[in-house]
Amino acid sequence: MRVSLCVLLPFVFFAQTAQYTKDIEVVKVGVIFFNNELELVRAFDTAIRDINELELDVRLEPLKHFVSEDDSLTLQEFACELIDNGVAAIFGPSAKASSDIVEVICNTTGIPHLQFDWHEENFYIHTRNHKLTVNVAPAENMLATAFLDILHMKQLDWKSFTIVYENSRSLGRMELIFGWRQVHKAGIKLWHFNRGDDYRILWKLVSSTREKNVVLDCPADIITEVLNASIYYNMTGQFNQWFLTSLDTHTSTIRSLNSRQFIAKMVAVRVRAYMPPPVHDEADVF
Repeated sequence: MRVSLCVLLPFVFFAQTAQYTKDIEVVKVGVIFFNNELELVRAFDTAIRDINELELDVRLEPLKHFVSEDDSLTLQEFACELIDNGVAAIFGPSAKASSDIVEVICNTTGIPHLQFDWHEENFYIHTRNHKLTVNVAPAENMLATAFLDILHMKQLDWKSFTIVYENSRSLGRMELIFGWRQVHKAGIKLWHFNRGDDYRILWKLVSSTREKNVVLDCPADIITEVLNASIYYNMTGQFNQWFLTSLDTHTSTIRSLNSRQFIAKMVAVRVRAYMPPPVHDEADVF
């Protein structure tokens, strides 16, 4: 999903290149993945294949490199190598990167740089070093507005709720919610957990507050496991409501939880192409 979205902008760029330089038949594009991002690799390969199957004057030739998350030196070497090989743009790496060296190199050399997932925003650094970087993932302020709009929906009408989050960086997407409801004063309660924790302990603490409404912010690959642990503490009954903030929830195995034990109301979000009413309502079925 993320990579499919990020292809839209470079696709326009390459199509325009083909229109003005008819002698170019193959356009090289560089991409840098971390070693454990196999799902991203498959999604990227699918997107490239779909574009190459279109009747265009341009064929994309991906040059892929793989690197460990803590290897900034190799990241720099790969970026330089891709540019030396004549790539038209570089995709990645993902937000797991501990360095912005790829952005800096692309900015210095004039090579477009495409990001496809959410990065923590720093406007000063962006202005200085990231002029040629485009992130096609929704901006933090856009997500903050969208999340607040969802909680304003009459179908929810939450007077109080608990935000359960796995990464403190995600709280930036909640800033408008914090302005709407006070924290810890019959409004918002916050609970933090780490990947790999015993999630039953988390839900035991949350359920002790008799909370019925939960905003869950965690990666899609652990959503099912985290939710499953809440069943033991009566967090999934007919009077419970959940808002799942991961844009990749639809890629998880959450549907496997559909049972008599799990009858809570679930609200989730995803990014899709705009479909104007009356084809789909703004608050569409997930």
